[in-house]
Amino acid sequence: MSGIQHKFITPDAVKWALGVLKKLTSDQSALFIQIVLAKFPHVPPRSEGDAQFVGELMRYIGVAKQTGNFDLFNPMRGEWLAENYVGSTLYGRLLNGSHWWTLGNDAILSRTPASGLPAEITPNEETFQRLLLRTRSPYLSAGQRLPRLATAILYFRNVDLQEVHVSDPESLWDAYFQIGLRSSKLLERLFEREGDNAVYWGGLLQDTQPGLDEIRDCFPAGGPKAQIRVFSSDMEKLQLLRRNGENEAQVIHRLLKERM
Repeated sequence: MSGIQHKFITPDAVKWALGVLKKLTSDQSALFIQIVLAKFPHVPPRSEGDAQFVGELMRYIGVAKQTGNFDLFNPMRGEWLAENYVGSTLYGRLLNGSHWWTLGNDAILSRTPASGLPAEITPNEETFQRLLLRTRSPYLSAGQRLPRLATAILYFRNVDLQEVHVSDPESLWDAYFQIGLRSSKLLERLFEREGDNAVYWGGLLQDTQPGLDEIRDCFPAGGPKAQIRVFSSDMEKLQLLRRNGENEAQVIHRLLKERM
């Protein structure tokens, strides 16, 4: 009896995907909010614990830590988010119905009831048409829509794919369309057309699961609380230790890892 053949996204593919997403000239991360709320529209009060949509959102912006929690990273801006982003910024925008995401002629999410939680918050055809008319992020101008393969790689980067029959970029997108988008033609319109997407020629899959540190190393060094203070007399030594365009924080991060 043959063993189960596990399949995981390679760290090199994750690095490539992050590079593609960062090339977007606009911060389109609100499109991730649309996708996760389309899948899990129920938003309970924060006091009841994280809603299902928060766990789904972590597949796009969460960087797993050894503690089981996540640091948060915006791949379009290439920047770490504040630790309280979900509890403060995100829930704050969804809580009372007074933020433009859910209010007025620019709303990109439909909300029932009009204020308060719990609520059902999700995109629909009407809000999508408003999104099409926008001239600033989030918007759907050509070249600024979500890249298909890069988004699928980001979504599946911590998942064993052996049960979803993925073997190449095309089948990875098919799996993401079925699982991440729940085969929604509406949500598919948030993405670049198939022929306009960046192509990845490297190794997409591997048999062994990358460690958390391997995936974390695909992201910029540091985190939401990253700070660095160095004696001026040591700065010259740090400069001499730099490799491949590293900044000072990345040098220190690498040296600490090598000593552990």
